[in-house]
Amino acid sequence: MLKNKQDIITKVREFREGYRGKPWYIKALPALLFVIVAYGASSLDRQVSFSFARENCMHRPTLLPGKYSTTSERFSMAYEGVEPDSWQLFASKLCIRPLMAPEQNASQSVRASLFGVPFLFQKGAVVSVDDLPQVSRTSVGIEIPVSKPLRLRMSSVDTTFQYTLNVGKDSVECNLESGSQECDIPSMKLAQGKQYNLSIDRSFSGKKVATVLSKDVTTLDPVVAMASSIKPGETVYTKPEELSIDFNKELKKISAKLEKQTGESFQAIESKVSFTDKRALVSFDELDRSSNYRLVIRDVEATDDSTLEAQDYILPFTMSGGPRVQSINIGKSGVAIGTIVQIRFDQNIHPSQDLSPLVKTANMSLLARQGNTLKFSTSGVPSCADISVSVAKGLQSEHGIPSTVDWGYSSRTLCQTVISIGSTVKGRAITGYKFGNGPQTALFVGLTHGNEKSSYSLLSAWIDELESKARTIPADKSVVVIPALSRDGLASGQRRNANNVDLNRNFPTADWKADVTMPGGEMIAGGGGSAPLSEPESRAIASYTQSVRPYLALTYHAIGGLITPNEAGGSVGFAQTYSRVSGYRVSPKSQASTTFEYDTTGAYEDWLYEKPGIAALLVELSSYSNPHTSRHFPAMWSMIR
Repeated sequence: MLKNKQDIITKVREFREGYRGKPWYIKALPALLFVIVAYGASSLDRQVSFSFARENCMHRPTLLPGKYSTTSERFSMAYEGVEPDSWQLFASKLCIRPLMAPEQNASQSVRASLFGVPFLFQKGAVVSVDDLPQVSRTSVGIEIPVSKPLRLRMSSVDTTFQYTLNVGKDSVECNLESGSQECDIPSMKLAQGKQYNLSIDRSFSGKKVATVLSKDVTTLDPVVAMASSIKPGETVYTKPEELSIDFNKELKKISAKLEKQTGESFQAIESKVSFTDKRALVSFDELDRSSNYRLVIRDVEATDDSTLEAQDYILPFTMSGGPRVQSINIGKSGVAIGTIVQIRFDQNIHPSQDLSPLVKTANMSLLARQGNTLKFSTSGVPSCADISVSVAKGLQSEHGIPSTVDWGYSSRTLCQTVISIGSTVKGRAITGYKFGNGPQTALFVGLTHGNEKSSYSLLSAWIDELESKARTIPADKSVVVIPALSRDGLASGQRRNANNVDLNRNFPTADWKADVTMPGGEMIAGGGGSAPLSEPESRAIASYTQSVRPYLALTYHAIGGLITPNEAGGSVGFAQTYSRVSGYRVSPKSQASTTFEYDTTGAYEDWLYEKPGIAALLVELSSYSNPHTSRHFPAMWSMIR
């Protein structure tokens, strides 16, 4: 027994001296035996627990590693960094890799031999597979964002299988990130606030192995702008220095920019963006007036990871200039004396600015300013007088913003004089409208029969025509328009008046009759009245006609489409002129019986011929409803010029 270090040294020297002089193969025998024993020991089967998280490699020294062949169908044995069939002499690290999807709770023997010759320097391992990696079901919530990758928590890291996320017909590959599988949901462009069925497939070498998760989920509701201090499309009259937007969710991130329109494009201007809770605030310097702007918000993210539904939220608005006139409550003519003229601006005007150098009037006086309105009085202004108002640039809004344009408006007070010539059976006033002050009067009478509404429409429009062009009436002429003689008939829609009398059969002519024939041949007892001028309407027009003694009276009826002069005075010449201008044919009085096919006894036009001898035209319009003003106005003007 070796007792100390010196004994050991002595024995080694004796062993070395004993080998001196012996052949080399005897000397090499111990080393060879050591190599054979060591290599045989390295060929014994190893127990390998398969890992999904990393390479399954072990230390196995091997000669000619490139010449080994594996016999297993499920796993391969290969030496790290060694090409198959290579003549590399030595490798130390052997790796086992799956050829098929590993099965849970299974084991498999794997062997490799030199040159594929069984048992020739054979290498072996028994590979056991325990639990497969599992996807945590709780890693997929009931609600998910569409803007963030879906991160699948795994029971263990898995570098062996591949995972695919499926939503409907769309799918996306998942990648291993920090031990979890991360699936690119944003690339799937899912809608927010919608329900989907989501599934996770497990694959090996591109082939599906199993569906490891299937779950109904709802994408988060989008972030929505609920209100803003400036409304979309608003014209801003104040001088804002910030713009706030309230959202439906608490914010985590937001970016925005304010842009000013220049020509057809928008250019970003300097602004600052901040947010607190659900409100974003954009601050900026004073904005140019009369310019268009838009706020563009993008990259909004709420604390629950939801985003805007659209890529951008755009809020356009316009900065106002100074006050601009929006409306005035009078037309270009026909302003009743005493009317309060009101000019409305698009914004409130300054309550204390001196208006005297800016607001000028003619035949009006400034009454008041109230909010966005200036009021003027026309009290005491003569009839048919010119009135006007102008507002010079420089008028300030309530925020001190001056207007940059001048504005003016001209009009005229009412030229017509309203007269009453009598009343109807039921007490309705028979009203006339007089224009001009000349000694010669043209009289226009409509709606002698209550159902001939086109005549009423024509003469009502004729009043407006005369009012707008009153200054063109010749100085020696006056025009009187009585648009509705039978106002009771107009109210009831009946041809005759309230006493069932045809007014145009009630005048004191030589052929007056009490019982008269109506259009269509119907005989109406008492239709001509109990006596000539028995009706208040007939008496009123007869009396008025005699008082003014017009040089021409025109009565409008329907629906013959012709003109009949009463052959008094210059009526025939007037009829020919009216016909030439209007296109209506002239039907002489002598042909009245054949034209109308019924007697027209006691007619107003016949009475004008027989008694006062006043020229008259009976104009039969071609429609009960359409007045055809464009056809008749030129002809009517030709009667007074």
